[in-house]
Amino acid sequence: MQPGDVKVLPNRDKSAYYVVKILNRTPSTPEELEAFRENFIKAGMQQPYGNLAQRTLSRYSTDWFNDFFEQYEVVILNDSRVDLDR
Repeated sequence: MQPGDVKVLPNRDKSAYYVVKILNRTPSTPEELEAFRENFIKAGMQQPYGNLAQRTLSRYSTDWFNDFFEQYEVVILNDSRVDLDR
């Protein structure tokens, strides 16, 4: 989409739709975009991109883990309650 464009876009499960209008883009020129990419690649998983990725990864990992346990009714027992000789 370019500045001034308007579109209607769904969320992931298409349970809601959003009207989106692009006011401006940063970077706005091919040269700015290339400089942005170069800086991103040079930074690697360091500041500030590493922190953003780590926070997102941590949040989704925890959510996935909790959802999995809830969906499959996983219960972790204390070692004292587990009979290892069985």
